[in-house]
Amino acid sequence: MIRQWLHRRYRPQRYALLPGLLENERLDAETLQRRQQQAIDEMVRFAMENTDYYAEQYAGRIGRTGLVQIEQLPLLTREQVIANRDRMRNRNLRPGSYRLGHTGGSTGTPLAFWYDDHKIELMRAGMMRGYRWSGWRPGEKILNFWGARQDLKRVFDLVKDFGTSESPKSTRSSTTHWCPGRPGHPAFRHNIASSLRLHTG
Repeated sequence: MIRQWLHRRYRPQRYALLPGLLENERLDAETLQRRQQQAIDEMVRFAMENTDYYAEQYAGRIGRTGLVQIEQLPLLTREQVIANRDRMRNRNLRPGSYRLGHTGGSTGTPLAFWYDDHKIELMRAGMMRGYRWSGWRPGEKILNFWGARQDLKRVFDLVKDFGTSESPKSTRSSTTHWCPGRPGHPAFRHNIASSLRLHTG
C-alpha cells in the first residue's frame, strides 16, 4: 500500500523498533521476566549516570552491579517532578534534541516533562503493536477521539486522522466526516475517557 510505504519512509525509527516489540509477544514467561529485569537494571543505572537528580536519589541505594529491586527505589511524587524537572534531564543531550511535553492533565494541571524523538517513536511503535491486536494493520486509517486540549491546534478539534497512526500530513475534521459507510472510513477507533466527556458534554 502506498500509504504504508510513505509512513514507513517518514517514520523509519518507529518501524525499526516495532519488530522487537512484536517479538516480545512470543516470549515465554521466564524469558520475558528476565528481559524486564535487565531493562530495569539498565534504565536505573542510566538515570544514575546521566542525571543529577537520580545520581543523588539513588546514591547508597543502588550498586553499580547486581539486580535492581523495585522495592529499593523511592516513590516519585508530582511535587518532586515539578521541583526537579531540569535536574531529571539527561545532562549529555545536545541542545535542541529534546523538548518539553505535558501529561493530559486529567487529574488537574498538566505535568511538564522533557522528552526526545526516541521516546515518541518507541511510544508510537508500542501503540501500533496494540492496534494490531484489534486486526488493524499499518496503512489503515485510525480515528482518534482526544481529550487533551494542549495536544490540539484548536480547542474544539476532537478528531485526528493520523492516516496510519500518524501521517505526514495530519488532517482534522468533524466526526460526521467519518460516519459509517463512507469510503475510506477508519479501520480502528481509539478514544480516552476524557475525550468522550468532552465530545458528549
